[in-house]
Amino acid sequence: MITSNPCSGRSPLESILETDLVVAGGGLAGTCASITAARAGIRVVLIQDRPVLGGNASSEVRLWTLGATSHMGNNNRWAREGGVIDEILVENLHRNPEGNPLTLDTILLEKVVEEPNIQLLLNTAVHDLEMSSHGTISAVRAWCSQNSTTYLVKAPLFCDASGDGVVGFLAGAAFRMGAEGRNEFGSLAIATSRPPIPAAASGGSNTAAASTPCTRPRPSSGYSGRSLTESGTISRTRVNFPKPKP
Repeated sequence: MITSNPCSGRSPLESILETDLVVAGGGLAGTCASITAARAGIRVVLIQDRPVLGGNASSEVRLWTLGATSHMGNNNRWAREGGVIDEILVENLHRNPEGNPLTLDTILLEKVVEEPNIQLLLNTAVHDLEMSSHGTISAVRAWCSQNSTTYLVKAPLFCDASGDGVVGFLAGAAFRMGAEGRNEFGSLAIATSRPPIPAAASGGSNTAAASTPCTRPRPSSGYSGRSLTESGTISRTRVNFPKPKP
């Protein structure tokens, strides 16, 4: 049993960490940045304010990873990102043929935990920072609601992958929010007969995602429960699904 006498006040537990790089935000951008840096020998503290990694691609939001192809939205059918994001997508295709977002959560977590140079802080939100006399960031403060701990993380390098730009905002960096007018950057659309679009302070729109299961009998995916590193290459054979009955 832990007991304590009454006192005038208490402060939360504080943990001071020192590292080479702080990455704020554990979406796909922050996760890939952390893994890439860690594999280059850089010590990384990855701070994520949610219980899972992946951001919009996680099971909390369930938006698929779009990438350069834009799912043919830009007719760039042969475009594809390489590096860590491609490694993650291929691993997910191999181990998660049904596209279960919960499985992607575990794959992202495995990729981060497997890197000894990454210290992961989940459920931890950056809320403040410290500046040096030279006007550069020297440390960030983050709060973890699960263990009631304040973290002071010091580093010479910081990466803001928070999605909301919280580190840059707190550091006083210039920012813009909203949509610029059509003629500000000489948009090609200004040459059309459409009227000019003025600048607006509105942000992004809402997103609704839906998924539908395939109820027809399907052949086995052949997944053996092993990762790519254990099983070698993936067989790239074409599977012909049975046609639906009229």
